[in-house]
Amino acid sequence: MGNSRKILLLNTNLVKPPVAPIAFDYIGSALADNGFETELLDLNFSGDIKGDLRKQLQESYLAIAATIRNTDDCYYLSRDNFLVKIKDIIGHIREYSAAPVILGGGGFSVMPLEITRYLGADFGIAGDGESALPGLAEAIYKNTTASTGRPRILKSRCGSLEKYPLSSREIVDNKRYFDRGGMGSVETKRGCNQRCIYCADPLIKGKRLRVRPVRTVLEEIKKLLSKGIDYIHFCDSEFNIPICHARELLGQIIDKRLGDKIKWYSYMSPVPFDEDFIRLIKKSGCEGINFGIDSAHKTILGNLNRDHNIGDLENISKLCSKYRIKFMFDLLIGGPGEDRHTIKYTIDAVKRLNPTCVGISYGIRVYPGTAIADRAAVDATDFLRPIFFISDKMGEDIIGYTNMLVSDDKRFFIGACDKNEKNYNYNENLILQKAIISGHRGAYWDILQRLR
Repeated sequence: MGNSRKILLLNTNLVKPPVAPIAFDYIGSALADNGFETELLDLNFSGDIKGDLRKQLQESYLAIAATIRNTDDCYYLSRDNFLVKIKDIIGHIREYSAAPVILGGGGFSVMPLEITRYLGADFGIAGDGESALPGLAEAIYKNTTASTGRPRILKSRCGSLEKYPLSSREIVDNKRYFDRGGMGSVETKRGCNQRCIYCADPLIKGKRLRVRPVRTVLEEIKKLLSKGIDYIHFCDSEFNIPICHARELLGQIIDKRLGDKIKWYSYMSPVPFDEDFIRLIKKSGCEGINFGIDSAHKTILGNLNRDHNIGDLENISKLCSKYRIKFMFDLLIGGPGEDRHTIKYTIDAVKRLNPTCVGISYGIRVYPGTAIADRAAVDATDFLRPIFFISDKMGEDIIGYTNMLVSDDKRFFIGACDKNEKNYNYNENLILQKAIISGHRGAYWDILQRLR
């Protein structure tokens, strides 16, 4: 390694349509501020992973930092485990380089020690990479990391986002991702203070909401626009929490006339959501909103620790329809207490509320550290494979039953293992990939609905 201060950033996410590894744009800026060089090897665009690794690793690197965005596709009917493929990638790295391998990313941070051991890496960073990776890289450079033969996990403190440097948005080829993936990505906050029994976001990014300075978000939007990227996804857990920050950001987008230049999408919570807020949404260029409502049934919502009700869903439907904002309802079928009656109630209610489209997912992916994990009596290492909770009250052939309830309603995307037009799994969705390459832009659910 010599005196190299160069770090290879490695994108291991092979899912297509491709999602830009935005973390590398943020982490790369932090590394540069601390005197390190970076290069990115993006395996998402590789036609020969082993060959590209061999060629890239002819150069000497201080360390190789690999991101794991997801451990699997979180889809009950396919259960595609990405870690198996990533293990092969780490094995190839060991053939060509002695540089230490550092793991990080959202999927990794859910179970960092187990993943690091399984993949055979040297280090792992759980949480914010901007604060932890430069320090670890400096320790490796100075050779002050004690070799114990065991992987070391650094748990990054979820601190204020004010201190992180403004990203240049130049490390990742964002235009290429836009052309192949349909949107650019910007983060406006981290953390989630909600109590949903299944969600890993509070484990990954902390339970405390940490907002990014509005001026920083605006600068990133401008940088993406300068590259010809005019469809933006605000990739927060819930864009409208806290709503005061969302209001301030949208107000600035309107004042700076950026709302005339972009179309944007986001995930939002059903509450808070009012008419003053949707006026800002409309004026700032919003094209569509994905509401993860899970269910419309009071008992199921209570079991999932969700804090909205059918009245809140009626409010969303009324306001989005009035202001002509496309909106999607995401349903999670099979949670604690779910049976055929609650499924029918939810589907009937959603049909009446008339969203632009509805996504149906079966089963709840179980992650260690979540409340629902207590119901899964498995060893910690078993979580490395996709494990799902399914209510035992639903009976047999629940997919056939749900399909019967949905019938030929074109608003619904239903469970499917094959790649038909109703398939709601974005992983390797060929219909979606072809649409984006042909020029379609926007959220995946919106593109798929347009194709109908």
